[in-house]
Amino acid sequence: MRHLALAAVLAALAGAPAMAADRTLAGELYYLPRIALPDTAEVSLTARDAAGAVVAGTRMPTGGRQVPLPFALDVPAGVALTLEAALLVSGAPAWAAVPLPVAAGDTDRGLAPIRLDRRLSVERATHLRCGDDEVTFGLTRRGGMLAIAGREVALHIEETASGARFVADGDATTWIWGKGSEWVLSLAGFERLCQAITPPPLFPLLARGHEPGWRLEAAGGRVSFAPAEGTPLEGPVGTALRVEDGERYAIEGDGLAFTVARRICRDSMTGMPHPFAVTVETAAGTHGGCGGAPAALIEGVEWRVTAIEGETLAPAIEVTLHVADGRVAGTSGCNRYGGSVTIGGEGIAFGAMMSTMMACEESRMRIERRFGEALAAVTRFDFAPDGRLVLYAGDRLVLTARRQAPTR
Repeated sequence: MRHLALAAVLAALAGAPAMAADRTLAGELYYLPRIALPDTAEVSLTARDAAGAVVAGTRMPTGGRQVPLPFALDVPAGVALTLEAALLVSGAPAWAAVPLPVAAGDTDRGLAPIRLDRRLSVERATHLRCGDDEVTFGLTRRGGMLAIAGREVALHIEETASGARFVADGDATTWIWGKGSEWVLSLAGFERLCQAITPPPLFPLLARGHEPGWRLEAAGGRVSFAPAEGTPLEGPVGTALRVEDGERYAIEGDGLAFTVARRICRDSMTGMPHPFAVTVETAAGTHGGCGGAPAALIEGVEWRVTAIEGETLAPAIEVTLHVADGRVAGTSGCNRYGGSVTIGGEGIAFGAMMSTMMACEESRMRIERRFGEALAAVTRFDFAPDGRLVLYAGDRLVLTARRQAPTR
């Protein structure tokens, strides 16, 4: 690959309008994926002071050259700065770095190589739950874009007898098909049913990890991190940067950063699923754990029970669950029922249920009794690879359900 010569960068800067500056910040920009930049890509550098005002900046063409890309930027001396670096494609950030604090000084400074991460670009998006993963699908001018696990997959549309099918460019085994509330996702030939969802809000966020234990809380624009050993850290939550692993937040000054990925994370102690996987970075190391409330994964959805204690229910028998605000309600095969439910990081427990008193044929009454017994025994829930809700009594699977149309 061709590389951007430092002399060319300096020449480009020399041609820029003069500004009051007497120190130079120099370094390299790079990213890890083997993705080529288009010839029209540009380097963007911006330096801000403590008040957030821009004190220096430049944009320069790459001319088809590839990473690593050397840079140099003249900035005011004696001022503490934050350096923002990005690569622009068609004028929009395609790759960007976490803002880098630079201490005040009077001499030129060479910076360590700055890593850039991909900026996801899907807009007017539909959010889907496909098994463990949250998937974002959006339309583009030439087809569609699928964002999953930090990757973007370009799609083109293919005609089908029913609904719309979008297929990955160069990979016919990766596609997404949708019609109304029904979606199917295929990744390299592995198909999963999907359901449109409203993603749970990221903040306020409570996240925990084990071995060693830690706790992170983020709310009201501030974050605090309490490790099992060592000094607690806290500070303001900065602007989110979309990175390949999710959304990354860096807290200036303390060396604290955390990344939140919107995918199901199972607590290593209880096995309970949480909506976010959280990675915390400190000077002492990297810590992984789970964040968000487990209840957010099942609330506001009409779940239709498909099996009780391994017995598949006939399509005509309607058994449903709807959880919201500490209550559960639905149909139990014959009658309607309702009661309390408690969901936390340790598990799930259904309280005593009240129901209507209709009488039905014996087959439905038997299903109703079995459902009530199974519901009372439930201690935790999880999700199957195809997105079905599975509820356990200890280690015994007692109920399986699938999503129907969301109600929120």
